[in-house]
Amino acid sequence: MVADGAKRVVGQRVDRPVTMDEKAQAVADLTRDDEGAAQVATDLLKRPAVTEHVTPTEKVRVITELTKDETSRSR
Repeated sequence: MVADGAKRVVGQRVDRPVTMDEKAQAVADLTRDDEGAAQVATDLLKRPAVTEHVTPTEKVRVITELTKDETSRSR
């Protein structure tokens, strides 16, 4: 097994993510299907400490997208 340090040097995915980018990539890899991603997003947004890190601009964007989806489905 190749050590994570060596994998970092050559730009491969690591087994134990440490940096924020590595962690984000690991989560993205585990939530490739839309149904799984939706469940994870819903669960994460129930955590107040998580929502504190979402910028007001992103909150507005998400609400706009969700509203647009609901509006187009009801037509």
